[in-house]
Amino acid sequence: MAIIKFGPTVTGIRGTVAGTIFSANKAGPYARAWSCPSNRRTASQTDRRSKLAHAAGLWRTEDSGDRDDWDTWAALPAQEKTNSLGEAYYVSGFDWYVAINIRLELMGRSWRHVFPDTAAPDAPTISYLVPTETVLGGTIKIIYPMDTFTGYDIVADVAVTQGVGQQTTVTGYYQVLRSTTPGITDTYCGPDFRTILGYAITGNMYHAHVFRQRVNGMRSAPSSISEVCI
Repeated sequence: MAIIKFGPTVTGIRGTVAGTIFSANKAGPYARAWSCPSNRRTASQTDRRSKLAHAAGLWRTEDSGDRDDWDTWAALPAQEKTNSLGEAYYVSGFDWYVAINIRLELMGRSWRHVFPDTAAPDAPTISYLVPTETVLGGTIKIIYPMDTFTGYDIVADVAVTQGVGQQTTVTGYYQVLRSTTPGITDTYCGPDFRTILGYAITGNMYHAHVFRQRVNGMRSAPSSISEVCI
């Protein structure tokens, strides 16, 4: 799916043109190819649908004053987001409520009924990404300065490409690490990495987005790093 920035002669478009659907969301206008809707039932999609349904149900049970507080908090400048065209946008209190609480649930932490009381942390400094082919199927070691994640959870999304050139398009990032007990200077992506991405292969390029997350669910922007498997 691509997003669009309109000029002075065209300010908006909705509908389908030659097999391309034009619409918009809170991040801005976008276009995508039309396709017949599917109802995939992989384990991960079923789990995510369950969590989304659970979050929506809990939102409806929240006190109306708390829901209003989430909406007010979501509209503050600190919650501004930026799309891939560099344009600012905001999401609703409900969107934040769902995102924050699913993050917490995935970490095994308790759900929040009130909005977070601190801002998102700064993105972490990542020194090295070390993909290694081993008899166990391979792993990735994330190395960072001392205490980078002390007091924070660590989350990592990883992708793999066979090409190593600068023009290689990287898509299909998968969350392979969620840890509430990161190391002092390094953390391994283990079984989830192997289950989702398969065996690490020497010569492939591995790419990671690494996040620092507070115990209240507020997550940093990602630090991105790539390295060839040795």
